[in-house]
Formats: sequence, C-alpha cells, structure tokens
Amino acid sequence: MESKKAAERLEKTTLKSRFGDFFFFIIGIVMLLSGSILVYSESYHSHYRHVIDSMSYLNDYTVHMENAMDRLKLYTKFSGGQETDFYKIQAEGQSAQAVLKQIADGGGSVEFLRKIQGISNMSECFLEQTEEIYRSIQLFAAGQGGFSQVNEGYQEICSIYEAMSGAGVEARSLFFDYADTFQEEMDARDILFKVSLLFIVALSCSLILFRISRIYRSIVVPIQELLDGAARVGSGIFEPVKVMQKGMEINNDISMLIDRFNRMTVDLKSQICLLKENMQIQKELEKSRFRELQMQINPHFMFNTLNMIAETAYLEHAEKTGFLLNRTAKMFRFHLDFSGAPVTIHKELEELENYILIQEEQYEGRIKFFFRLDESFHMQKVPSLTLQPLIENAITHGIGKRIEGGSIQITTRYDAQGQEGYLVIEDDGVGLPPKRLAEVIRDMKDPLQKRVKIGLGNVYSRLKMMYGEDFSMEVKSEEKMGTRVTIRLRFEEVGTCTD
Repeated sequence: MESKKAAERLEKTTLKSRFGDFFFFIIGIVMLLSGSILVYSESYHSHYRHVIDSMSYLNDYTVHMENAMDRLKLYTKFSGGQETDFYKIQAEGQSAQAVLKQIADGGGSVEFLRKIQGISNMSECFLEQTEEIYRSIQLFAAGQGGFSQVNEGYQEICSIYEAMSGAGVEARSLFFDYADTFQEEMDARDILFKVSLLFIVALSCSLILFRISRIYRSIVVPIQELLDGAARVGSGIFEPVKVMQKGMEINNDISMLIDRFNRMTVDLKSQICLLKENMQIQKELEKSRFRELQMQINPHFMFNTLNMIAETAYLEHAEKTGFLLNRTAKMFRFHLDFSGAPVTIHKELEELENYILIQEEQYEGRIKFFFRLDESFHMQKVPSLTLQPLIENAITHGIGKRIEGGSIQITTRYDAQGQEGYLVIEDDGVGLPPKRLAEVIRDMKDPLQKRVKIGLGNVYSRLKMMYGEDFSMEVKSEEKMGTRVTIRLRFEEVGTCTD
C-alpha cells in the first residue's frame, strides 16, 4: 500500500505531469476569461439589437399604417374602386398588427407595453371599420344605400388613425425612456464586469507566476546546474552536480537526470584516468619497440660494411684500407652517438656521405650518386639511419645485379602549401616484377609479417612511430626500369639549415 502511494507521488512530480498540469491550468484560465467576455458581450449586443429592432419595428408600423390610409383615401374617393384595393388595405393593416406583436414580444417597460396593446386594439378597430366601408361601398354600387354611410365610415377611420398616430408618438417616447434606463443599468453592469474581470486577471496572473516560479525552481535551475556541470566536465573538472536547496522541490525526472549525470561523471573520470594510464603504458611500449628496432639495424649494417672492407682489403692488398677504415670509424661514431635517437635530415645526409664514399670505392665507378636537395626543411628530424638502409637496398637488390652498374638519385623536396617534405631514393636498377612489388609493400606495412626485411620494414616502422598519420611511404618499381621509394612527412613548422 505504501509503495503504491509512493509511486503515485512520484508520478505527480514527473516533468510530464508538471507541464500537463500547467498547460491545463492555463487553458482553464483562458476559457474562464473567454467565457466571461463572451457572455457579457452577448448580453450587451442583445440589448442593442433589441433597441435597434424595436425602433425598426415602430418605423415599419408607421409605414404600413400610412400606406393603408393612403389606399383608403383613394378607395373611398372613387367609390367604384376595385375589390383588390380593399384587400391591399387589409394586408397593410394586418402587417401593421404583426409588427406590433413583434414589438410586444421584444419586451419593454410596463407603460410602453400597455401603449402598444392599446395601439393594437385601435388597429383592430381600424380594420373592422374598413370592412364596414367596404360593405357600404358595395351597397352604394348596387343602389341599395347612400354615399353618406361611406363618408361617416371614413370619418370614423380618420379619427381612429389620428388616435393611433398620437399613441405611436407616445409609445416612441416611452421606448426611449426605457432604452435610457436600460442603458444606465448596462453601464452599471459594465463597471461591475470590468472590475470583476480585472480581479480575475490579477488573480490568474498571480497563480501563473506562482506556477512559473515553481517550474523555474524545480526544472530550470537544476537544468542550468546540469549545463554548468557539463561545462566543468568539458574543462576537465569532474565534480558532481548539487542543486538541492532549502524549499526546493526538484522534479522526479530532473532528479533522475542529475543522478545519471553524476554517475556518468564518476565513470568518465575513472575511464579518463584509465585511458591516461594506458596511453602512458603504450608510449613506454612504443619507446621500447623504437629502441629495439633502432638497435636491430646497427649490427646489420656494421656487419655489411666490415664484410665489404674485408673484401676490398683482399682485392687491393690493403692499399685503401686506411681510407675505408677511417670512414668506417666515422660511421661507428655516428651509430654510437645517435643510436635510438632522432637526427635532423641535414645530419642524416651528412653521415650518409661516408657510406656512399665506401660504396663508390667498392664498385669502382659502376655506381653514380646524384643529389637534388631542397634544404628548406632539413632541420626537421627523422630516426637515425633512415636513408642508409634505402641506399643499401637500391645497391643490393637493384644496381648491384647489373654488370654495367647504374645510378642512384637522392632528392629532397618541400611543398610549402601542403607543409609536406619528401625524401626520394630512386635507382635505375633491375626493378621488381608486379607480384614481388606487392609482396614487398604488404610485408613492409604489416609489422606482424615474419618476411619483412630489416631495411625497408624497419625504416617504415620507425617513421610510423615517430610521425603517425603525418607520414606515408610509397614504393614504385618497374621491371628492368628501376625502383623509387618516396617518404612523405608533414610538418607544422619547418626550419632551414644554416650550416
């Protein structure tokens, strides 16, 4: 039983019920005011319609009686008048009586109604006397009576008409007095109605303001607090919303919304903390992976370089060993100083020169190196040993397989409009068939592939870790035409090399 009452109490405090009650309350006020105005307006207009109709009926009565009298004069003047003339006189008199009945039904003062009744009686006498004249004229026309009877009847009708005219003037005067008295009553009612209407309007406005203040305190204020809470959450301040104040009755729906918002804030705060921890762990893993890849590439190239020096020493009887060992020492120094750390493109190209000189000595002019450099972005950083593996791939898998040798072109280019820098390694070696090219690209971009080559895949992975979505690496190759590797890097700002 108690739970049922609690449910009903909650239902009454829902947002829907609050607005529904307020809506019906406003409708009730509007209907009350509209009904009062309509009743008063109808009463006022009814009075004026009665006055106007009564005046119109009095005028109609006068017109009918004047027409009847005029026709009677003509009818008696020419004693041989047609029978239709008599019926027209009767019709005008009957119309006048009908108008008098309508005036009496419309109401008025007692004196006015008595006067109308007297005029109606005289009207009946008027009609009866016209019938007597009609019979006298018929007898006269048949030679059975004299015309003096007609004259006597006409004189009697004139007397009745004059009495009716005087009574009509008196009736008009009485009606005007009645209309003035009624107007005074209507004016008094008008003042009372306006006072009552003002009282109802004032009371309605007070009730509406009271309802609005309740809605404002129970709905608008909590919603504003929710908006402020959402703004605080957006700025990183995860505080619960508290809107309970003394005398405040919060709507049940709003209370539920606030509770859900506070729960969401707590959950969001926990999720963000967890996300930050995961991001920190991910960064540490990426750094570890980056260092692992960076360390992986150093022994690989050092082994290839030492192997090449041994072959050269054997072929040349150690005549150029000093020179090659000097360049190799510089390469070792670079690896030791910058292993696992980013370097500028300028520094990468500077150290690449040692490797290129060693390769030129090994291949004795079979390989030519060309540079087309745009130094406007060479102060941007890349992982160390980014270009050297690409040069080695071009030699080992491209030009090195051609007896006649070939050329390698290193190009750097900066697109100021797109804020993108390009590093391009292009050779005219044996190239790759389409199927093999697709495998190389797939293995390069998939770090889980076990077939990925240390050189190409390692460079791609390290650049991807460093630049993310601001990096792309494209490999194009045609069989017997050569291969081109293009690295695209996006920079927000660039620095120009001044060395």
